[in-house]
Amino acid sequence: MMGWQSAMAWQRKVDHALRAVELTYSQFLALHGAAIATAEADDAVSRQEIADAAGLDRQTTSALVRKLDQVGLLDKNIHGLDGRMYRIFVTKDGYSRLRKACALVNQVAATRG
Repeated sequence: MMGWQSAMAWQRKVDHALRAVELTYSQFLALHGAAIATAEADDAVSRQEIADAAGLDRQTTSALVRKLDQVGLLDKNIHGLDGRMYRIFVTKDGYSRLRKACALVNQVAATRG
């Protein structure tokens, strides 16, 4: 199988597994990236920091952050100094969902051959 075909097959398997926790693969990447970025910063982070940690572009990350905020997995608050920026952190529910999602992704990885 070609490299891109293998990558797409992996994404489909992960997407299927993540349905159990009501996340898409992209949402998982953004939530995971937010958890990494906030842990490294020991504080709330920007969309760009999440994008960098997740390996996603800024526009995609912005849409994903908006969705994850709407469902209560991320919390985004307007930055006190710049009303165009947000301070984003992972909620308690977000960390709980992320732990479950990581277990599912690890199960898929364990069966990858």
